[in-house]
Amino acid sequence: MSSFLHRIPAPPGEGPLAAVKDNIDVAGMPTTAGCPSFAYTPAADAEAVRRLRSWGARIIGKTSLDQFATGLVGTRCAVPAINAFDATRIPGGSSSGSGVAVATGEVAVALGTDTAGSGRVPAALNNIVGFKPTCGWVSTTGVVPACRSLDCVSVFSRSVQEGWAALTAIA
Repeated sequence: MSSFLHRIPAPPGEGPLAAVKDNIDVAGMPTTAGCPSFAYTPAADAEAVRRLRSWGARIIGKTSLDQFATGLVGTRCAVPAINAFDATRIPGGSSSGSGVAVATGEVAVALGTDTAGSGRVPAALNNIVGFKPTCGWVSTTGVVPACRSLDCVSVFSRSVQEGWAALTAIA
């Protein structure tokens, strides 16, 4: 990744642009979980990504994360995201790339994960909405686990309405 958002051309359509944390499988795009030597290229989308696409979202890339989703500051990355408001402040959470991609307007929604705050801390520190659903409400099939019994796929957005729409689409 050359930046916190490894970007591909936007697919055609009218749906919202979306990004996916790099521990969630997107068919044909490498999943690294922030560790290049772990990388693999999945043949299928994670269930949450499949449902996000069915909702009409257009995936434009994968976002950086604290390696293996184990951090709350967002700086344990090969290519760290920068706080959207103040470069001297941390972007927060292992889902920092997803949070910053929404906060900077690169995408309307982004998927992250939340085991211990990674879907909420980057939202708070970048002035956006972060939804952490109840464990089990959104499938974690196709997600590299940090702690399988506590992991959740989270949603970042600029508004509650937009985030709720995306969350209910992937649930």
